[in-house]
Amino acid sequence: MMEQKRIFLPDGSSYAVNARTLTEEQATATVAGVRSPWANTVASGLKPDRVGRILRQSAEQGGDTRDYLTLLEEIEERDAHYRAQLMTRKLAIRGLEPQIQATAESGKPVEIADELRKIVKTPRFRRMIFDLMDGISKGYSAVEMMWDTARPRWAPTRWEWRDQRWFQYDRLTGRELRLKVDGSTDGEMLPPGKYIIHEPKLKSGLPIRGGIGRTVVWLFLLKSFTMQDWMTFLDAYGIPIRIGKWGQGASEADKRTLLRAVTHMLADAAVTIPQSMIIETLDAKLATGTDAHERATDFVNAEISKVVVGQTMTAEDGASLAQAEVHDRVRLDIAEADADDLADSIQIGFIEPYCSLNHGLQPEDCPQFTLPVPKPKDMKSRMEVIKSFVEIGGEVSMAEVRDELALKDPGKDKLLGIRTPAPPEGGSQSPPSDRPSQPGKAPALNHAANCPCCGSPRLAYNRSVSYGADDVFELIPASFEGISKPLLKPLLAAIDEAENFEEALAAIEAASPDSKPLLERLATLMTISRGIGDAKD
Repeated sequence: MMEQKRIFLPDGSSYAVNARTLTEEQATATVAGVRSPWANTVASGLKPDRVGRILRQSAEQGGDTRDYLTLLEEIEERDAHYRAQLMTRKLAIRGLEPQIQATAESGKPVEIADELRKIVKTPRFRRMIFDLMDGISKGYSAVEMMWDTARPRWAPTRWEWRDQRWFQYDRLTGRELRLKVDGSTDGEMLPPGKYIIHEPKLKSGLPIRGGIGRTVVWLFLLKSFTMQDWMTFLDAYGIPIRIGKWGQGASEADKRTLLRAVTHMLADAAVTIPQSMIIETLDAKLATGTDAHERATDFVNAEISKVVVGQTMTAEDGASLAQAEVHDRVRLDIAEADADDLADSIQIGFIEPYCSLNHGLQPEDCPQFTLPVPKPKDMKSRMEVIKSFVEIGGEVSMAEVRDELALKDPGKDKLLGIRTPAPPEGGSQSPPSDRPSQPGKAPALNHAANCPCCGSPRLAYNRSVSYGADDVFELIPASFEGISKPLLKPLLAAIDEAENFEEALAAIEAASPDSKPLLERLATLMTISRGIGDAKD
């Protein structure tokens, strides 16, 4: 007897499955039945009335979607611009790094999450993600899983994309996907744990009407007509017109010779005619409106770009960098929505059945599958802000900054030191300072031998060097807390209340720190410095 296990569903019910159901292929191709992989062309000779009939038929209750899905496949094969934009959107999701978040930080949830991470990191899983993204165009996509049930942990070993033409939606709601079966108008139910069904939420309504291909069909039709007219125009006016002239007294044989020469001139690129005959060409640029077809084609391509990636600046020639950055953020929003929809489909179709079959978990207790989309950061600007914040007395976590820069904690023997700049050639070292040092303090770098600041204290009357501008720093108190606190307190309070980096910047700009104590102290030091300078002069 085949082993049976149960899959717990989000609505609180459960479904019993056996090993044979999960290991054997269900959606197999047939030679001449409803699941035939072959189909007659639909796009050839397409007319508006034919397009309207196909779209209406696909959206009717129990309607046949075979021609509609075949047309969408042919459009992707024939229209280079549409295919390029669609591939951009698909590959943006395939390139994301899958993440598995455990429901706890230790124990059994972590072990289950590690099991799933081994599966989602494989190249086969990434290819399956690409197959599921086919639902962007057609409204839905289905992948059948073949499980290995011979091991203690049941897990899929193959992920097979199944042709959308092999499925149909139920006649009552139009939302339950079923497998087409010969001799049945209602189809066959898809068992839980056997398929991953991806129905991206691109618009509200029935899934069969949600794919972007439904909009692109009309644009493809307009572009096809434009391209046909363009090629006809080029055939008539794109080639220079050859004019042959014969002299008086030319015989019929001479005229036929001239006609053959003019006819074959373009292909042969060389002809011979009697000296009395003349061949002239009219340049095709004399014809007017030669760019009308190109402008029409560019317009349709721009509309296709808007439908697929939401904008045109990253697909076409842009006008400015700032405008292109705005449009790229629009594409980032689309990628995040695609990633969320796909992660939810994989969570329901694979993660939850795996946890139910192997660990008896309810859906809410399963690890969470996500496809996080990394957001671009202006690291140079962020580091300048952090530097300025630290220079005015703010405190920043070193670990947080390293995470921001994607740097690991350095080992004791792997520190990157900063060398002190060497003095210029012919120059001398910094003049010795007479400032007394702390007892036991090591000599500072670049100080001369027996430097007063590193040696024993010296009295003012015993100084061998007069005051200079640098000695003003001796008058600065060791602690700036009394001066900097009124300046930093509003800034730190604003930063503490911010929830993210952008809010912190806005709060800093809006804060009104009290700079009066600092300004008074700077004015005093500047006065002293000016007095020292006047004394030396």
